[in-house]
Amino acid sequence: MTTEVNAETQRLTGIVRSFAGRRVVVVGDAVADQFLYGEISRVSREAPVLILLHERTETVPGGAANCAHNLATLGARSSLVAVVGEDEAGGALVRKLTDSGVNCEGVIASGSRRTTTKVRVLAGHAHSLKQQVIRVDYETPPLSDAPVGSRLAARLREAAADADALIVSDYNYGVASGEVVEVLREIARDRGVPVFVDSRFRLTELTGFTSATPNEDEVEHTVGARLDDAAQLEAAADNLLARLDHRADCEIADCGLRIEKHLSSLLLIRNPHSAFRN
Repeated sequence: MTTEVNAETQRLTGIVRSFAGRRVVVVGDAVADQFLYGEISRVSREAPVLILLHERTETVPGGAANCAHNLATLGARSSLVAVVGEDEAGGALVRKLTDSGVNCEGVIASGSRRTTTKVRVLAGHAHSLKQQVIRVDYETPPLSDAPVGSRLAARLREAAADADALIVSDYNYGVASGEVVEVLREIARDRGVPVFVDSRFRLTELTGFTSATPNEDEVEHTVGARLDDAAQLEAAADNLLARLDHRADCEIADCGLRIEKHLSSLLLIRNPHSAFRN
């Protein structure tokens, strides 16, 4: 058993190390995750709520931006194609990404949109652990600006010119539009570049790529039924994999579904017709 574990550890370590120098492009919905820290001062006389003395606000990459940031941390040459607003949160997000080594030439700043921002307010007394008390989300409707969509498609084509892999990180805010998806299909078809899909609500619209990574809730949403045990989940995953038609014509990617099960385990369903098998 120990020998098997060591072998698997070495294999996984090798995969992580292989990210170094790989050119990976992430296209999708960038989110500014903000954490506002405050010290509890007193209870308000206006309402039974706490008054916080603001200490600091941190902005970290979320959504597609988090994916691009993680890739850069692993040593990949990471690029992001996304849209942010011409606002403080968008500027802070791009600066954070640039400082971490992510190429943001594909990020468009639009004056007609607000950066999707999720603000978590954390409160506590001095020298104590701060705990989240509320989250405030700032969103705009899904992107429907055709000129911006065309610019995103053009930025994607440029960024993917020498890419080793592409990742779609779709939170249904509109970056992964029909035009962008067609560019992805073209690149996958003509150059055999693997395309990995992480889509919250539109998984069945993103077919014919390499692999997808839904969680269990997203699988249930897609198949329209509650899955009460592992057997039902695996059967639904097999059916979903057939509908998605994930396959690859390269030797650096496995094909199939990686399903997150309640944050505790993973289920990997492979396409039996994949060109590459571990």
